[in-house]
Amino acid sequence: MKNKTHYYAAATNEQGAGMIVTHESSIRACENEARRTLGSGWKVYIMRVDIDGDGKSWMGETEIKTFTIR
Repeated sequence: MKNKTHYYAAATNEQGAGMIVTHESSIRACENEARRTLGSGWKVYIMRVDIDGDGKSWMGETEIKTFTIR
């Protein structure tokens, strides 16, 4: 089976709260959902996850993009 790439958005705020916003198949979809879901001041991290061909095993995780919602 072929390896897959998956993306998710995680976010933190100045008060110390944190959350996973969404899991998507594209970076843009993660960005859009974070902007729709969160208010100003949240720092969003878009992460890429490489998934093994079995569809269950994470092979690695890389931060792709970081931005703060204004």
